[in-house]
Amino acid sequence: MPLNHTSQYSELTDEHFSLIGRVVVEWSNVEFLLGGMLSRLLFTPEFPGRVFSRGMGAARLQRAIEDALELQELRYRNIIVSEDLASNLRRMNKKLNVLRQTRNKFAHFAGLVSMTMKSLVQDFQAQHTVRNVKKKTVPVSR
Repeated sequence: MPLNHTSQYSELTDEHFSLIGRVVVEWSNVEFLLGGMLSRLLFTPEFPGRVFSRGMGAARLQRAIEDALELQELRYRNIIVSEDLASNLRRMNKKLNVLRQTRNKFAHFAGLVSMTMKSLVQDFQAQHTVRNVKKKTVPVSR
């Protein structure tokens, strides 16, 4: 029986599972590097910095990096982290937002691929009926 209790034809293949696993593992490497970057921006030794940031997800790490870049500008007037480097880091952070969303689709919505056709049709019909109700029309019976 497939893992998700649906038809064997809607089950993800071993190659799908392998690729999803690769995306998730590579993303964990990105999170690890973000934690290291945060430590460096805050002048924190690596080990205490990692202890502090280990429970943070990527979105929270990215916000903390933005805050650390602001600290570099306001407190240190870009003496240590130049304006050019800070703008490059901000650009990278924005690109990571898109990649994080893509990673989340792979990691959390892979099960949607395994939905049965019947449930997809039911979802469509429910949405279609709601749309018709809003227009004050009655769906055609079949």
